[in-house]
Amino acid sequence: MIGCAATVLLCDVTAPVHAAGLFSVIADGTSDISRCEQLLVSLRYENGSNIDEVFVGFVPMMVQNAEAIATAIKRKVVDLGLDLHNIVGQGYDGASVMSGRKNGVQALIRRDYPNALFVHCQSHCLNFSICSSCNVREVQAVHTTIADACDHFAHSSVRTFQLSESVQQNNNAGKMNTNKTKQKGYCPTRFVEGAETVFTFIKLYLALLEYFERRREMASSTR
Repeated sequence: MIGCAATVLLCDVTAPVHAAGLFSVIADGTSDISRCEQLLVSLRYENGSNIDEVFVGFVPMMVQNAEAIATAIKRKVVDLGLDLHNIVGQGYDGASVMSGRKNGVQALIRRDYPNALFVHCQSHCLNFSICSSCNVREVQAVHTTIADACDHFAHSSVRTFQLSESVQQNNNAGKMNTNKTKQKGYCPTRFVEGAETVFTFIKLYLALLEYFERRREMASSTR
């Protein structure tokens, strides 16, 4: 029953890819809870004036060399009823097994389908760039400040409520205009995901400044 439902659903989500004709393949590796390595496969295609992306499944990988991965990708595309000659793009990470010029996955697929141009996954490129920028002292200082502010509110409902009051007061006074009422948690490893934390910090900056200024004054008065 579940298998039949999965087949019907997969037919529905890949129908626009069939209609588009040309498509690109995106693949990346991940491990499930049982530590079984799997290949995540998605397709990108033109849909009118938009570029859409659809996830089409996981492929268990017992062998993880370039030839095995390339074969798995091609088999998955064929199983979906798509023509391999319609592949016009490939998107993987920068690992040599995937992006190697001579014997990487992208090279093996291009030998048979030369129109399948390889582009290093832009999300990986962005993440690498952000990681590199974090080696700059000034950037490190900013991230440390934001992380400290997040930790300050993380385990205190009273502090979070006081911040939300400060936000509301500034909104009413016309100094701020945001529906954010609390600081989002800080992620120390996935810097792209942490962007929302930085955006929230900027939106709440005035309220945060006033909140910590009041805390400083209260600490000074009790000495």
